[in-house]
Amino acid sequence: MELDRHVIPPAVAAAVFALAAISPPAVHVDLDRALRVELVGPLRPDGRALVRVAMEGLDDELVPVRALRVSLCDDDEARCIEGVCDAVAAPPWRVCRADGSEGLRARVLRVEGDGHGARVEVPVEETPSSVIAPSPVEPVEALTVGDVLLPEVPGEVLVRAPGAARVRITSEMEGLSVEPDEAVTGDCDVARFRVTVSGLGAPVTLAATMREGGATRRWQHRLPVRAGGLAMAREGSELVLRGAFAGRAAWVVAGAGEAVRWLRAVPLVREGDGAVGRVPWPAGEGVTWARASLDGRFHDAQQPSVREGAPVEPCARDAPSRRWFALRSAATPTVRSELVWDGAARARRALTSRVARARRLVLAGLTVSIALEVALVLGLGLRRGTQSPEVAAMTRARLAPLLAGAAVLMLVGFALALVVTVSSAPQ
Repeated sequence: MELDRHVIPPAVAAAVFALAAISPPAVHVDLDRALRVELVGPLRPDGRALVRVAMEGLDDELVPVRALRVSLCDDDEARCIEGVCDAVAAPPWRVCRADGSEGLRARVLRVEGDGHGARVEVPVEETPSSVIAPSPVEPVEALTVGDVLLPEVPGEVLVRAPGAARVRITSEMEGLSVEPDEAVTGDCDVARFRVTVSGLGAPVTLAATMREGGATRRWQHRLPVRAGGLAMAREGSELVLRGAFAGRAAWVVAGAGEAVRWLRAVPLVREGDGAVGRVPWPAGEGVTWARASLDGRFHDAQQPSVREGAPVEPCARDAPSRRWFALRSAATPTVRSELVWDGAARARRALTSRVARARRLVLAGLTVSIALEVALVLGLGLRRGTQSPEVAAMTRARLAPLLAGAAVLMLVGFALALVVTVSSAPQ
């Protein structure tokens, strides 16, 4: 066997490409920081675009965005509306709003912050016609203000019993406190109670004493109770939220009709046996409803709501009756928060794609290097047969430098590509 120096370059190239195949030299994009944008909607032409923005770091840790700019643009981005961004009581999130009610058919949302950018195409949903159906007259109906009662937290319950003079709420189970014991109905036959539940269930009996004849009628009912949830009610000019866990932040979204116009985070602070958060009712925003959630993306099944609307009955002159018809007549749309830009996920996908492309190129270089080495060793170093030694030596003298030079050029090209890629990596 006859070997010479020309087998060294292909061997080195094969070793380098084998090492690169194990750890591909792909550009590691900036995974330490990436924008995360969530749209609270749906986005409608008569409302605002409300977005929550934070910077996502390693291990899905969120950090605040310092220099933040949000714009809402039309399809060709020829006209844009600058948004206003505010810090909220749920860091590191920042809430931005851009008014899209000036005839703008907004479909492009642009977000810039701390050297990162996002461009999202957002469809504008048409506003459906809002039709308020009249309240049906039921034998008796009980509504919980805030939609749900929390254990050990006093809540308001409204009972409407047409034709009743007085109403009582009783229970055969322990752990239910009702104030007052008996309530007198108003002109719209609505009575108001303050109810505190100690357990996780509240089956009650509604007893109504009728005006005509004084007979007492009874109905079975179950009040909605949710442990660890959230209750909300409007008290004067404030929205008051009550929960079981202090130190958390609740999100409140408000709007008019189907349009979302306002978003805030409310910290829950210890008050008595529970936690309470207060936020001013957004009177200047023209809102008619509000929803609250402990989940910032509003994915929980039970979201307490407050609905404000004009009475639909002329008899609604007292506060319980006005609140009753406001709860029964004004519809509250379902609120959803969608992740429209996940910068960290996009960066990880980009890195995975770069690694895959780099590995394919490196494996191709490894294959060519091995082929050159085989050609040099087996084809030129071990060849035997009718070929004379002089011809074999001449063949090696011509082909060996050519094949070795090809291996060297492959290594040089690989090194140059690696330098260019690293120098142009995003910072």
